[in-house]
Amino acid sequence: GAKGMAAIKIMGGKTIAQDESTSIVYGMPRAAVEIAAADFVTPLDEIPAMMEKYSRGNLEKPQDLRL
Repeated sequence: GAKGMAAIKIMGGKTIAQDESTSIVYGMPRAAVEIAAADFVTPLDEIPAMMEKYSRGNLEKPQDLRL
């Protein structure tokens, strides 16, 4: 959950949380946002493209994407 996401971020990983508007239940994503564990907050259908962009080294700053 959110604590695991925070651990990933602390170790230098990038983290993505699904946004509220595309979540059926916004529990864990909300918790991640509230504890600042999410680097990016985006609609579910955009997460795969973000992951691909990051894997290619093209996703570096939160301002690259919608928050």
